[in-house]
Amino acid sequence: MLINVAKIIDVSRVNGPGIRSVIWVQGCPNDCHGCFNQSFRPFIEAHIYSIQELYEIIIKNKNKYQIEGVTYSGGEPFAQAEGLYYLSKMLKEEGLNILCYSGFTLEQLKTENNPFISKLLSEIDILIDGPYIKELHELKFWRGSSNQKLHLLSNAIDRSKIFSNEDSEIEFHIDKFGNITITGTFDKELMDYLKEKL
Repeated sequence: MLINVAKIIDVSRVNGPGIRSVIWVQGCPNDCHGCFNQSFRPFIEAHIYSIQELYEIIIKNKNKYQIEGVTYSGGEPFAQAEGLYYLSKMLKEEGLNILCYSGFTLEQLKTENNPFISKLLSEIDILIDGPYIKELHELKFWRGSSNQKLHLLSNAIDRSKIFSNEDSEIEFHIDKFGNITITGTFDKELMDYLKEKL
């Protein structure tokens, strides 16, 4: 089983509660105007990993950075529900929690005729759902527009960690090649400005 990955950040503090690794998957069927991750939308081959390879990367991050969980973003994670379900099962057995973004609402996901969508939902601790709507842009922690909802699907994460900080936050990551990734919740105008300057 393979997963098409757009990007991985080994350690982040702005993509969910606590210290996390982030996996952005490649490919999204939605067409959200103003999407922050335009290059992650096409269903093209990006970086292909086996489930075992991703598992080993995350466990290495757990041991090195003491990550507490993993965040799936994209792209659309539920477009690769089968692979992410099996990965999530392995990660949950290691004591990690799962936060997942989706451009679909929870209600839409529950009506999908794909058994792996419901299986993946059963492994997710926090779901942030709904399409990004540019006209409803709002700087909420972990969310880009006010229509997006945070669903607690389990009790695996201490609620005080989830709601202790509702400020928007931003991170800069520079890889060994000098490529800069900006992540977090912030104005698109700021991101465009920073891209010009960096």
